[in-house]
This record gives sequence, structure tokens and C-alpha cells, in this order.
Amino acid sequence: MVSQVYYSPNFGRDEFVKRPKGKPCPSLVWFLIESASNKDEWPFELLRTIARSPTPFQLKNPALKEALKALGLEWLKPSQISRIRECPAPERKVPRHPYDRWFSRYGESKSRSPKCKELFWAWRHDQKTCDLHSGYASMFRVQKHRKRKQKERQNLRQLKDARQELKRARRERRRDKRQAEKLAQAAARLLTPSQLQAQNDRADLQLLKLIRLGYEPEATDSERLEAMIRNGYVVPDPEEPQAHRLTGQGWDRLKVFRQSVGRGPALT
Repeated sequence: MVSQVYYSPNFGRDEFVKRPKGKPCPSLVWFLIESASNKDEWPFELLRTIARSPTPFQLKNPALKEALKALGLEWLKPSQISRIRECPAPERKVPRHPYDRWFSRYGESKSRSPKCKELFWAWRHDQKTCDLHSGYASMFRVQKHRKRKQKERQNLRQLKDARQELKRARRERRRDKRQAEKLAQAAARLLTPSQLQAQNDRADLQLLKLIRLGYEPEATDSERLEAMIRNGYVVPDPEEPQAHRLTGQGWDRLKVFRQSVGRGPALT
């Protein structure tokens, strides 16, 4: 379809290149894009800077502002700046047949075709390629949806991991709380004096039994052993300096413990 160009003294600011459907293109922009079809012309790099700008707002991108000023396009609106684009399609005009793509991996590998990189005016907001590579538009739309689906899956996976981590943290907090409650309950249950005396008697009985059998008590019972030596129940063995033996009071004390605590037969 042949586009109609209207010229006026105020070239490029008032008149547009029109199509039956789509946003019209300012004449000056159309002239610069057509002249930049030859990549050796001076406006090509400036238009590429505009096309590759991540934002259509001049104040946020100094490089975009300088390119627009050099081309005399400071009057363009952000919606018009975003219509100047670079074609990402391969240079070949028609996409390869699916069979050609499938079976090429088993045969001779074909080199990837370079990108088109032609500058064009997007007549529609969703136009991603130039008019010569419109056949690739569906391919880029599929890629867009695939990337969106992949992003959604990643977000769902991250959300699932975050929920599992939150559940794990809650379980750990509940477990720590239960352990703290158990420790508090155990500390609240204080032993009565009679229970403490019975516990000490059992420990003394066990220590006297070990000394009677010729075993040395553990290091943890050193304080209890020293107390028995002071009370006269145990004395060091003169033959073996590292050993101990029971005195007469110690044997009597052992008999009492066996009858009261151990509940066993009296020693003879």
C-alpha cells in the first residue's frame, strides 16, 4: 500500500504519513527513517539511540534528549517516541518451515541469520517488526506469552518456597515455645525436703557401693566423696594412695542405706 505524504512549509510538524489503520507518523520522522535505511547516513545512530531507549521520557534519559535535540524532534510526545523501533527479526523475509528447523539439528547445522535491525515506525502499539518481516510477528507474540508463563511459574515457585519457609519457621517457634513451657513446668515443680533427702541418700548409697567394690568414683562425685571423708565414712587406702576404703562408720552407714533406700538384705 502506497503511503501518501503531504508537504508544508512547517515540514514534519503538521503533516503526517497516514495509513488506513494505525497511528499516523510525522513527516519529518518518516523522512529520517527512510533516509536511515542506508546505515551510512548520519541519522541512523541517533534514531537507533531513540529506538533502544528504555524509556520514552527525555528527562529520564540524557542520551535520548541529546538524540532528539540533534534531529530536531524535541517536540515529539512520549507516545510518538515509543513508536520509533528497531526490528528484531532475522534478515530472511519468510520464516523457515518447521520441518527445516526440526531436521536441521540432525543434519548440517545452519548458521543463524543476522538480525534485521531496520528502523521503522510502529503503526500499531503491538507492532514488533517492520512491514517486511510481519510474518515473524506471531513468533514474537508466542515468545512473549512463553516468557510471561515462565515468569508466572517462577513467581509461583518462589511463593511456594516462601510459604514453606514460613511454615517451617512457625513450627520451630511452636516447638521452642513448648520446650520453654515444659522447662518452666519442671522448674515450677520443686522437690520437697523429704524428696531431696531421699535423692541424696540414693547418691550416697551408690557411692558407698562403688568404694566397697573397689571402684573409684567419677570426677563429678568428688564433692560428695570429700564430704564423706570429712564425716569419717571413707578414708584413703594406705596401700594404694589413689584408692579409698570404708571405715566402720561407713559400713554402718551402708547398712542403713541398704535397709532404708536400697531395700536389700543387711550386710553381714
